[in-house]
Amino acid sequence: MKRVSAFFNKLRWLIHNPAFQKNPLRVAWRVLIWEGAKLFRWEMPFVFDETFAVRLQPGEGVSRLTFYFGNSEPDLFAFYDSFLQKAMVAVDVGANIGLHTLFMAKLVAPVGQVLAFEPSPKNFSRLKEHVEKNHLENVRIFPLAVGDRRGTGFFHENLNDSSRSHFSDGGSGLAIEIVRLDDICRSEGVRQIDFLKMDVEGFEMRALEGAEPLFSAGSCDVLQIELDPNNLARQASQQNKVASWLVDRGYRFVVWDSASRKFKPSRVENGCSYNSFFVSPNFRI
Repeated sequence: MKRVSAFFNKLRWLIHNPAFQKNPLRVAWRVLIWEGAKLFRWEMPFVFDETFAVRLQPGEGVSRLTFYFGNSEPDLFAFYDSFLQKAMVAVDVGANIGLHTLFMAKLVAPVGQVLAFEPSPKNFSRLKEHVEKNHLENVRIFPLAVGDRRGTGFFHENLNDSSRSHFSDGGSGLAIEIVRLDDICRSEGVRQIDFLKMDVEGFEMRALEGAEPLFSAGSCDVLQIELDPNNLARQASQQNKVASWLVDRGYRFVVWDSASRKFKPSRVENGCSYNSFFVSPNFRI
């Protein structure tokens, strides 16, 4: 009964997806191919954004959504396409296998640069492969976790679902080097970040605290941060705590209006979204 219910829930989710509604036959065909690949554990070559050669793996949520629909977060990628410009500096904290990094690198090229951080050895190897295979010379990648201190943390990796991977200060897990974002920016000569994406599965508060000087100085124009309540709770944090920390440093909670291609002010009290945006006091909206 549970399997039947799960099947119909997935079917209902699929047919309500805009990409499916736009081209149902193509998406349905891709779903069938993916299920076959998953059954036989085949890796799937894929051309992402009709530009980048990447390697997708069955069992990965990001890979599955990308193969089904073209990308995993269409609204966020549409924002990148509207906002990012040549010569900008973008930072991808929690780069996963690099799809966001690749897209950003294309938009800010040739003068702009992207710094990408990914602590998972499994994901970092694919991030590195994708950057090198597509000859992206304006990307710097780091096999590091971003946190509130320099040292070592313990990474608990869920190989089937990266959204369930997480850090802890002790105990079991894979020892991973932790760095402060502010230190890396200083060593890389980055004084101003035009856009920062942060998706670190609940570790967001500590990653921000390690960039205190950067945010207190307003040196990050636009921050897009994932605020998943379940992941934050694992790290004894919550959405309002993260939002208040940013507001205390002069940052404003905003929403992106895709029609006008501009940010519009909002209120934290109205509730943060899963992908929330904040802009510095000096950024004009």
